[in-house]
Amino acid sequence: MSRFSKQVRVVANPFHTLDHRGRPCGVFPVEPRTVGESIGYVGAKVDATKTKVLRAKVEGDIRPSFQNTEYSFSRDPVSVPMTAYYRQGLRSGAILPADEATAKWAGLERFVHAEAALEAARKAAESAFERTYGAGSLAQARGLEVTAPKELKPAAPQPSKQGRKAQQPQSSRPVTAESAKQDGDQ
Repeated sequence: MSRFSKQVRVVANPFHTLDHRGRPCGVFPVEPRTVGESIGYVGAKVDATKTKVLRAKVEGDIRPSFQNTEYSFSRDPVSVPMTAYYRQGLRSGAILPADEATAKWAGLERFVHAEAALEAARKAAESAFERTYGAGSLAQARGLEVTAPKELKPAAPQPSKQGRKAQQPQSSRPVTAESAKQDGDQ
């Protein structure tokens, strides 16, 4: 019997994180069990119809592609193995317990039904966004249109205005009470 045969049921928490546009993007990666395993998300996936590649990577270019990624989340419970990885995800709120047995296994104080927990998480995330970026910032962010970054040309190096002397350290001696008195720093 595999140690991964025991399962618990969890629900994705899209409101664990909001992106720069105020959209839910709280994806929790599936625990990889083997090297090279395809990575996915617990109860979520990249929405291929809404995700837009704004600048694709060109062969020979070292810059990554630039895209506006959107996710789709399922509100249906997902079965995952009983591992420390998923227990930590439950404790952090990145995923939510779908039933009382899962909440008890994770050591959570009490079980809150997924719909109520998602609503509370949404309100908390939106409130945190507004506290961080200012009143009205969420509505403004959700109205933004994302575009590809402008091509930047490297700036020519500028000579120092203060000269070489300013770039050298003042003193290499350690600061002690005696040296502070000598320098007038008391």
